[in-house]
Amino acid sequence: MSAPGHDRFRLPPFHLDDDALSWVAASLSRLTPEDQIRQLLIHEGTPSAGSGGAFIRCRAAAAELRARTAAVHALPGIPILTAADLEFTAHGRITDGTDHPCQMAVGAAGERELARRMGTIAGTEGLAAGIDWTFAPVADLALNHRSPSVNLRSFGADAARAAELVAAYVEGVQETGMAATLKHWPGDGLDERDQHFTTARNPLTVSEWRSSFGAVFAAGIRAGAKAVMSAHISFPAYALENGKTGTDAHLPASLSALLNIDLLRGELGFGGLIVTDALVMGGASSRLAWADLAPAAVGAGCDMVLFPPPDEESVAYFKRAIERGTLSRKRVEEAAARVLAFKASLGLHHGDAEKAMKSQAVARSSKAAERNAWARECAERSITLVKDTQRLLPLSAERTPRVLLFVSRPTEFIAAQRPFILDSILEEKGFETTVYREGTVVDRDLFDLLIYVVEEQPVFVAESLLIKWRRFGANHQATMRRYWRDFPTLFISLGSPFHAFELPACRTIINAYSSAEPSQRAVADALVGALPFRGVSPVDPFCGSADESE
Repeated sequence: MSAPGHDRFRLPPFHLDDDALSWVAASLSRLTPEDQIRQLLIHEGTPSAGSGGAFIRCRAAAAELRARTAAVHALPGIPILTAADLEFTAHGRITDGTDHPCQMAVGAAGERELARRMGTIAGTEGLAAGIDWTFAPVADLALNHRSPSVNLRSFGADAARAAELVAAYVEGVQETGMAATLKHWPGDGLDERDQHFTTARNPLTVSEWRSSFGAVFAAGIRAGAKAVMSAHISFPAYALENGKTGTDAHLPASLSALLNIDLLRGELGFGGLIVTDALVMGGASSRLAWADLAPAAVGAGCDMVLFPPPDEESVAYFKRAIERGTLSRKRVEEAAARVLAFKASLGLHHGDAEKAMKSQAVARSSKAAERNAWARECAERSITLVKDTQRLLPLSAERTPRVLLFVSRPTEFIAAQRPFILDSILEEKGFETTVYREGTVVDRDLFDLLIYVVEEQPVFVAESLLIKWRRFGANHQATMRRYWRDFPTLFISLGSPFHAFELPACRTIINAYSSAEPSQRAVADALVGALPFRGVSPVDPFCGSADESE
């Protein structure tokens, strides 16, 4: 039988049976106070035995990830969770897995089944690589085009649509046996400040929040999400309404008992695991001394902390907080019990994770063709024609055979950037393509059509997702020259959907949302009329500005 108080883990989202509850109780009773603290820690890479979890960066092939996760699962003692960002962004994907478009592409396609499939792919391929837990889906709303950290990682700006798609994604992930995580609590996408650098803010009133971000998180919780990531984002309106003043009204959720316990657990009824976003981020590390951060986050209702100090340092910091009375032993034990329940809900208490991982890989590998077909369907349904006031489309290799491509792609913080193949795809369709380089002569005698292709995606600590014109390889004068009144010209975004704001006079703009291979192929098909533009923009691509292309 379970120990007193553990029966709450029979409830959603863990649904533990007698056997799992007995394992939780027995495991907790064997843990020393120091070992309980270690259960709350998630380190990057291979941790020491006794840690709660390991974060695995996914910019690698499945075989490499299997080797990393196998090393973690082989450590003695209580099984260690393996977590990853399976977002299908440039930095959050298994490089030889299904090349699926990002969440905003699913938002543009707008179908619940596509979001569920996206979750199924993440869970299927992640489990086969030994990953137990994904830090996805993103439950934020892309309400501010200047926000550098949300953008196409979200399902868009519409709360009702996002709520439906978030719930479907959670269902798809967790049906495979992997745990999903709703992030970034209490909701990002309005503040143009990035929580990687400083505490971001959700500026909505409480009623506005409940009908937007609150509704999205509530939908994910009803769908059974087992975890929520508490972010370095404040919610002053809720804090002020509940009597907080001064700096307490501006605490990030990761350090706020009010937001984690009263709002998330109380009002929204969440019974799963709360994990912080990375403590090294400026949104947290600017608030407290490094030694105080992890204990304060657990004291504020978080059950696990991401990227804390090394185990022995963390144990010392937690013990000091307990001695000072700023953290109770009861709270540490409560968090450790929930971590164990979380692990049991994933079946980790049965052991032999490596054997299970291999059997899953074999059982699921035959369905790779189906997953690739799902990715193609999502891409084909997402391509969005923002405008074509010059009626340039569809293109024809007979009318405009010689194409000059201006290509701008990010280079920072992406170790596994997807290859650019749009030029070769256009070649296959009969066009003669040239990619602009420094010194290329732009002349009507040499080219019939100009295509600008830009990929600006949210990546680690990106200050801005505006177009980086210097990436085209031009000198400072050439970066300022625009050709759309001299040449037939069109603009394609393989990332941020907000570039129409920067291009008010450009007459043809297409949003593909992703540089995934299926997206590049789908946009090429749409260019020549072989595929209809079926995507509906999940955000305002003009950002409230006027269209000046006529």
